[in-house]
Amino acid sequence: EPRAPPPEAAAMAALVGPVERALRCVRLEMLEVPTIAAYRKDEIHPLVEAWLWEVHELDGRWAWLNARKAELRAQFERDGERMGLVAESGEAAAFEQALKRADDDAAIGDLSDYLAVRQGVALQGGGAEGALAANLGALAAAGAGKPIRHGLLAGAHKAGVDILAAQLGLGSSDFAANLRDGWQSHALDEPADTAEGAAEAFVEAAMEAHDGKVPGIPSGLVDDVLKAMRELAAHLLSTEPSVRAHVRAHMLERALVTVTLTERGEKEIDGAHPHAELRKYRGEALRGLLRARPTAERPMPPPPLPMAERDAALLRFVRARRAESEGLVVVKVAMPEYGTLDRDEMYADFLRAYCADENSPPPDHDPEGFTRLSWNTQRYLLLERALVGLLYDRLTRQLDAQLAYAAQRSLVRAVQRSFDNILSASRPLRDKELRERRTLQRDAYSARAVLVACCKDPNSPTVLFAKLSADGELVDFFRSEWLHISARRHPQTGEWKSRSAADRSRKLDEVRKLAEFLAGEDSGSPAFVVVGASGLRCRELRTDLEALGRALAVRAKEGAFAFDQYNECPFPLGHLELVDGPLGIDRIRREPLEEARPAILMTVAEMDAGSPFRVVYGAETIPALYEISEMAARELGERHPLLWRATSLGRMAQDPLVELAHVCGGTGDGLGGLFLHPLQGALPRDTLVDALRERTVSAVARIGVRLPWVLAHGLQGRHLLQYVPGLGPRKAARLYDQLSNLSLGSDEVATRAELAERNLLGPRVYYNAAAFVFFSPVGGGGLRDEGDVEIEPTLEVTRVHPEHYEYANQLCVQAAADDEADELPGVNDAV
Repeated sequence: EPRAPPPEAAAMAALVGPVERALRCVRLEMLEVPTIAAYRKDEIHPLVEAWLWEVHELDGRWAWLNARKAELRAQFERDGERMGLVAESGEAAAFEQALKRADDDAAIGDLSDYLAVRQGVALQGGGAEGALAANLGALAAAGAGKPIRHGLLAGAHKAGVDILAAQLGLGSSDFAANLRDGWQSHALDEPADTAEGAAEAFVEAAMEAHDGKVPGIPSGLVDDVLKAMRELAAHLLSTEPSVRAHVRAHMLERALVTVTLTERGEKEIDGAHPHAELRKYRGEALRGLLRARPTAERPMPPPPLPMAERDAALLRFVRARRAESEGLVVVKVAMPEYGTLDRDEMYADFLRAYCADENSPPPDHDPEGFTRLSWNTQRYLLLERALVGLLYDRLTRQLDAQLAYAAQRSLVRAVQRSFDNILSASRPLRDKELRERRTLQRDAYSARAVLVACCKDPNSPTVLFAKLSADGELVDFFRSEWLHISARRHPQTGEWKSRSAADRSRKLDEVRKLAEFLAGEDSGSPAFVVVGASGLRCRELRTDLEALGRALAVRAKEGAFAFDQYNECPFPLGHLELVDGPLGIDRIRREPLEEARPAILMTVAEMDAGSPFRVVYGAETIPALYEISEMAARELGERHPLLWRATSLGRMAQDPLVELAHVCGGTGDGLGGLFLHPLQGALPRDTLVDALRERTVSAVARIGVRLPWVLAHGLQGRHLLQYVPGLGPRKAARLYDQLSNLSLGSDEVATRAELAERNLLGPRVYYNAAAFVFFSPVGGGGLRDEGDVEIEPTLEVTRVHPEHYEYANQLCVQAAADDEADELPGVNDAV
């Protein structure tokens, strides 16, 4: 449930077993997700198919994480001694523990930076973690920070100022422990000399050992040495994994996503602009958008927003990013403006964990406290550099990349919902009411039309009507240019709505021709008319077609004269006049003009019941892609592009999966060419195609594919076959060619078992695909409509998996057995 509270620990623990068994099916048995969802329900309960797709994706990311862990462990074993991280040291043990705890991309990136900095490689000004960006699709500018092997940090390593950094009193691991505990559980070792004095002694020793030069610090100045010491210490602190986890949790709780209009955005973004909602949108808290992971430092992270609100907020973030690319807004993920650093709670925690308490008694060697003050000054500066210059900057970019990935996943879900709506809405043939109203012809090669599809040109009054047969072939078409003209009288005043008598005459003539087209005896009368829903004008077109259906019902009962009268004035109501009365304004109804009163005795309910067809809407997303493809001209010839679109729209109404596979499999653009969401341009093409392929495979698995139908319908069947679980474009093309060659030689495949026995499919592919293909005679209209064709009652036309045929046969025999008979019936008779 989108608004349900987070599940309890016990409920989460109960899912471990099902997830483990699902992963075993994926990895060891090499089963596809639809196969697991359909035929391993008893093993994976309560997991559903949508969760299995998520598990499949997360398993791939987990494998990548394990590979990165192995690389980091090998790097540590190879270079650890050179970095001073020997196996006996505490930092080495801490690194190994952090490596075991790392279970996401951010933690792996922290450990990678930890090793890089200790080799003198600075990552200042970098983007998101390179591994993170590569794994999440590299949205926009998310990329790895460029390694800097020169500069202040490299000079600090070369000069060996780690000796000075050690006098600061705490190592990075001790500082992380103090920060976690909230007090100085590891006490400071306060040096005897001031920071400046220690730096001067270091410079003198270095110059004496290196012929008057300090390696890595050409100037040899004390201030530069102290600056290098602070830079090294700041990098060491900021790359400590525990410190990063602590600061990241703090930022997740307090960071904000802000959206600010630029000067250009203030001028261009108005109420009619595509980004109009950004004018009032000023961002929101990051904790509502990203799901924080529980850690030892934050065992109870704040819960995010409910799923529906979170998806809406993430889509606004995607829109804001697009507007930013157009120069209209500026989007930032940053900490709140505290005014001064002293008001930052995390900075106060850093000071408490790393600096000496100035109110405590000074040590014996520093009775005046000058040494403590000198070193505390260096600590203040390096902590500011570590927190603001390194941690906040680095983690902000990392969180920005994580937010972009979360927004990408939200956009993928929105695109998948739109895709599912198109497939579910384009199924009027499945409507039970329609089946009862009209008996549809389902002969595979019948020319009897079962529907009419129409599309309107958005820039002209042209409307094309395409009449299709049961197998989706174009039977006839009609072109209209005058349906947009109103040829009716006003229902209250009786006046003509159109002032041109010639236009009214053209409109009425065209309505009569359209009526003959829809009720034609040669090409057949349709059961329903599909109107392409491409703009607001389609509502007027649907209204006119519904009125035409009522007019045909009137003509069938009262004659042609009543048909013309209805088209002129379908509902004469008279008109109302407002006059002054004694108590105010009175309403007086005036009777309609005599010549505007048609002599029609039928009610609206009777007209609707007698209408020969039903008018429904159809989505034009897939037909629009077919219209601009070369495949349309090859199949339908050089005709008006609207006729191509209308033909595809009618096929979508008959069977959307077949037309989807036909269009997307033959245009070259594939599923990535569909326009499903105004923001889908923010998705990488591979991500979009994978998401839509996932939904298509699931839809085909739910319905199934009949192989005889595939062979009888050429390219349509060939393109559909690639979406059967276990198959793909290459395996499907190979299987189709082999089945076609066998059918030409009168050696057709008649059972599922023959697919494996004749080596048409390998063992794993056969196991995944066998249950989703049927062997039944070719009917018409769609994948599963056999019509009046007699089907042999075998298990080849059921969803029973071949591995369960033996049990299914036993059940049939037991169910068909007569208790009084001595012998059991045969298997075939029982089935």
